[in-house]
Amino acid sequence: ASSTSPAVSYVVAGPASITGTTKVGQKITCSITAGATITYKWTKNGAEVAGVTTKDVTVPASWLNGSVTCSATVTKNATSVTQTSAAKTIALGNAPVATVKPKLKGTFKVGKIITCAKGTWSPTPDSYKYAWFRGAKKIAGATKATYKLVKADKGKKVACQVTVKKAGHADGKAKSAAKLIS
Repeated sequence: ASSTSPAVSYVVAGPASITGTTKVGQKITCSITAGATITYKWTKNGAEVAGVTTKDVTVPASWLNGSVTCSATVTKNATSVTQTSAAKTIALGNAPVATVKPKLKGTFKVGKIITCAKGTWSPTPDSYKYAWFRGAKKIAGATKATYKLVKADKGKKVACQVTVKKAGHADGKAKSAAKLIS
């Protein structure tokens, strides 16, 4: 005589982990090995992040310095198992980079006003600051996108530097090519 026991449903789910670069602006993934339906939840500093239920997340600036975990709930035949990753701390994102460097525009003669074109940056900054240089020395008080050339500039090279800020990222800096003033 043979007998067969009723089938028992079980769920196999490996440990959850966060993979990717844990910096603002970078993509991170909640990774788990499982052969069933999976739902995801992210937490920051122990509190569930509302509305974030995807496997992959681009780290927002609001997560900077936070302790982040992901949980994966694996469900098969009405049985569920939840695995939670180890916490990871989110670091400052990479500085924006000038894909097109700042450039000086105008007539390069004493008494004329020249402009520092800010260039193109990636990712797009939230704000821009300007500094002007005569040779290697910063010109005191010159902090606008425009600068009026003075007698001290004659025969010297002038350049501008743009410093950009983006929430959750390091500051980015780029300097224009210098122009000789006549």
